[in-house]
Amino acid sequence: MQRRRGETALITGASSGIGRELARLFASDGADIVLIARSEGRLGELADELAVRYGAVAQAVPADLSRPASPGEIAASTALLSGEAAPW
Repeated sequence: MQRRRGETALITGASSGIGRELARLFASDGADIVLIARSEGRLGELADELAVRYGAVAQAVPADLSRPASPGEIAASTALLSGEAAPW
């Protein structure tokens, strides 16, 4: 059952552990996924897995959330992906 079709989930810490499993769960429910973590390589691998396994649109956005500029960079990246203007 695709309960989240048309929704997008932004998952932080997506390269391993709970974040990785949450990404899989949301993708299996039909959501598109924005994956956030520092490890670009692991994010790319997970994005590919989610696309192949669940047909999800999964975008990897490498970011270090300990940096003050990261939330703004993530917002800008996701706005570009969706074709919308940045929220500021």
